[in-house]
Amino acid sequence: MGVNSSSFLGLLIAAAVLLVALNCSTTVLHLDKTPSVSVERHVAQDRARHARLFDGVANFPVYGSADPDLYG
Repeated sequence: MGVNSSSFLGLLIAAAVLLVALNCSTTVLHLDKTPSVSVERHVAQDRARHARLFDGVANFPVYGSADPDLYG
């Protein structure tokens, strides 16, 4: 008895899903809980981090118009 390609493919996909599920089930993420830190402080830290990440990325003057019919 031979194995046709569709059943082999199904078996291969099932094995891949099983491997991924087994690998993911052992992963545990530990989150630090900081109840004493206010939301405003988190917002300030995020703004400072974003300022560092995007410094110089789009720091140039933009001239012109968004209207495509304005310039011929």
